[in-house]
Amino acid sequence: MGIPLRVLIVEDAAADAELTLQELEGGGYKVEWQRVDGADAMRDALGERAWDLIVSDYSMPGFGGAAALDLLKKSRKDIPFIIVSGTAGETTAVEMMKAGAHDFFVKGRLKLLPAAVARELRDADVRRKQRESTAALLEIQARFDAFMNNIPTPAWIKDDRFRFVYMNASGLALFKRSLAEMMGRTDFDILPPAEVESLRKNDTRVLQSGRAINTMETITDAEGAVRVFTVLKFPLKDPAGRHHVAGIALDITERIHYREELDAANRRLEELLAGKVPSNHGNAGARKDNARH
Repeated sequence: MGIPLRVLIVEDAAADAELTLQELEGGGYKVEWQRVDGADAMRDALGERAWDLIVSDYSMPGFGGAAALDLLKKSRKDIPFIIVSGTAGETTAVEMMKAGAHDFFVKGRLKLLPAAVARELRDADVRRKQRESTAALLEIQARFDAFMNNIPTPAWIKDDRFRFVYMNASGLALFKRSLAEMMGRTDFDILPPAEVESLRKNDTRVLQSGRAINTMETITDAEGAVRVFTVLKFPLKDPAGRHHVAGIALDITERIHYREELDAANRRLEELLAGKVPSNHGNAGARKDNARH
């Protein structure tokens, strides 16, 4: 059956194009092909369908291998590009390879062309998979950032040396710093040392145990206000196996203050009921007695 191969041949001599096709078919390929001999025709061919390979003559009237390679680059298509020439010498071959051609053959010496094509197709497939992986990672990163930056509570990740490697928008707003300013810094760079001792103790506990913890932490924000957070800290491991500690914090400062005020009110009520504090009613009676006299 042969290996399917779509080849765009940039060549002004039909006989030379036939020789190239014979070598490819003899090397086990089932070739679908088109021959073009000018810039407009090549541009149209690149836009009309997908190609696995481009084989180009180096020298043609009004066009040539260098121009064809430049046109391919401008199209931003990753297609193996092989020069087959009967006139270009070794110096030209080196220049074309430096410019981005994947291989260079002399016409009449094409026995190794099928093997070169197989190699370049494998390399192109590797590059394609790398691009797909990179695109997938960028999409995942974009989703992660969108999710984390819409969380109304601070969240962060530190490495095993307690340096920040990530902080969401809420966390950055807490300290009024940019992400670039936070990366690589530790708590000692942004918080009073007395506060850092407790934070570092909790981070160390998570890293050493490999388990999540729920705790309360006190943090001074960029305005100098002391705020109380309930914090979930948990271990993370990156693809390289490096350990990190992550955290998500919920500000409970107002809740704590409300509880303190409520506790104080309850204590006063208990004292009133126990007779330890004069009631307002008793004071009113005393005022009436004083008024009679």
